[in-house]
Amino acid sequence: MHNSCYMRFFDLKKNNKNDGKQNQEGSPTIKVDVGVQTEPSNNHLSSTSPSGIFMSTKTSSTGTSDTTTDSASIEQLSDSTMKLPFYRLDKFTKKCCICNADFHPKRRRSIKIDTSIRIQCLIEHHIFIENESKCYSAHVSNGLLKLDAINKIKQNYSNHCTVYRDELINMFNEMKQELKNKDSTINKLKNTPLLDFNDNETFMSDKHYHILTRLTRNEFNDLCSYIPSTALRTTDVRTPRMAIACLLVKLRLGVSHDTLCTLFGIDDKRRMNRILESANSALTQYFVPKHLGFHHITREQVLKQHTRPLAQQLLANDNPNKAIIILDGTYVYARKSANNLLQRRTYSVHKGKPLVKPMMIVSTDGYIISVIGPYFADSKNNDAEITKSIIYNNKEDMLDWLAPGDVIVVDR
Repeated sequence: MHNSCYMRFFDLKKNNKNDGKQNQEGSPTIKVDVGVQTEPSNNHLSSTSPSGIFMSTKTSSTGTSDTTTDSASIEQLSDSTMKLPFYRLDKFTKKCCICNADFHPKRRRSIKIDTSIRIQCLIEHHIFIENESKCYSAHVSNGLLKLDAINKIKQNYSNHCTVYRDELINMFNEMKQELKNKDSTINKLKNTPLLDFNDNETFMSDKHYHILTRLTRNEFNDLCSYIPSTALRTTDVRTPRMAIACLLVKLRLGVSHDTLCTLFGIDDKRRMNRILESANSALTQYFVPKHLGFHHITREQVLKQHTRPLAQQLLANDNPNKAIIILDGTYVYARKSANNLLQRRTYSVHKGKPLVKPMMIVSTDGYIISVIGPYFADSKNNDAEITKSIIYNNKEDMLDWLAPGDVIVVDR
């Protein structure tokens, strides 16, 4: 290239640079995030202001730029305050922060809004509730604000509010603590068995208690109160309540040991077998003698509390000093045994199934005085032979309990 041509080209390039600097100094600087730029054909750029506010810049056909802020934008008013797209509730001491109605100590009960409710409202409904705020208890149901209360807030309050920096920091700390609590609860649930009878209403309701054990929660608690801590100790795999629950579920549903291990989180069915034996031994020693057998009730109590007048007239010649007891054998079905001798002795020709026969001793109103047995179901153990064995061997001191002239009703 000729030297004069080169100098002319250099002067033109220098003038273009000076013009670019003047245009740059005369126009505002816009920081553009390259990662979020749109296509050049849209002529639309996404920019971030120095304060961190999301803004969109559009270039019109005339060359001027219009800067607009979204309806959900955040505007920083000062170093300690900012404007947020939240519904902020006013904090009152004598009024409800939701409906602004005055508190009445007798007619309407006020409660402090829980932290979990405040966090849930902020995350799901963009409602900012200050700490220690109060409202009527009628606005809360099952640990959450009712839907009509949410709608009332959105109707009565503006969706923009001013929030201080310290308030946001406190709210974030509360959300962090709530998240830790939820995470701890989730981890605890992972290690919790499917059935938990440790007096925790979160996992087991009264209906669940009744379905699985045929006892209500209060009845189950009363049953466990009979067992001292020395009889059933708390171990690393079960508690005394859990051991008793395993036995009751086994008796109620008749499920296998493997099924019980799955329901109660036990990894070995031999360990489940030891749990059932311990619970059975503890109940037999501490609970059964107080509610079953001739030693748990006196003859006079049966005469006064458990003898029906009609039975007394028909069987005892209306003599109030004669006790009347009824002996009748019942059946408890069992599984077919692999032992041939036991299989033959438990098989009932009458029922066609393997079973054992306990002898029930009850009063005339149905009160169970005692249960003796169980006995095998073969021909050697019919009701007559079982009754003879009880009387001849004086089981549970039955003859000492009875008095001369008492009536025993037996099945033929």
